[in-house]
Amino acid sequence: MFAPKLYKVNKIPFKHIIKSDFYVSVEREENNLYTVRQQDNMLFRQIRLITGDCTGIYNPWVIFVDCNGCKSKEADMRRLVHDGFMFNGRHYVISERSASMVRQFIKFY
Repeated sequence: MFAPKLYKVNKIPFKHIIKSDFYVSVEREENNLYTVRQQDNMLFRQIRLITGDCTGIYNPWVIFVDCNGCKSKEADMRRLVHDGFMFNGRHYVISERSASMVRQFIKFY
């Protein structure tokens, strides 16, 4: 049976984004603390086609934001949705999220 390739993507707690005033900077050694494995999907395929990067397993173009426990942070949530945030010098804006991500309160950047 064929198993889809797993890619590494960043997943950052929203509380960490708020604490860093929406300008997150993570050292290379520290980056593994915020990395999760994600199954290949159509979005990742489209990113590979656009960027031409078909060799690596790390996807720097997608970040999951874990907003669990932040329902009371309405103003910060509004800022995140409208303005996005910076991660290591790159600006990320909201893209989309699946039904399971909605249930788990995860945003997709």
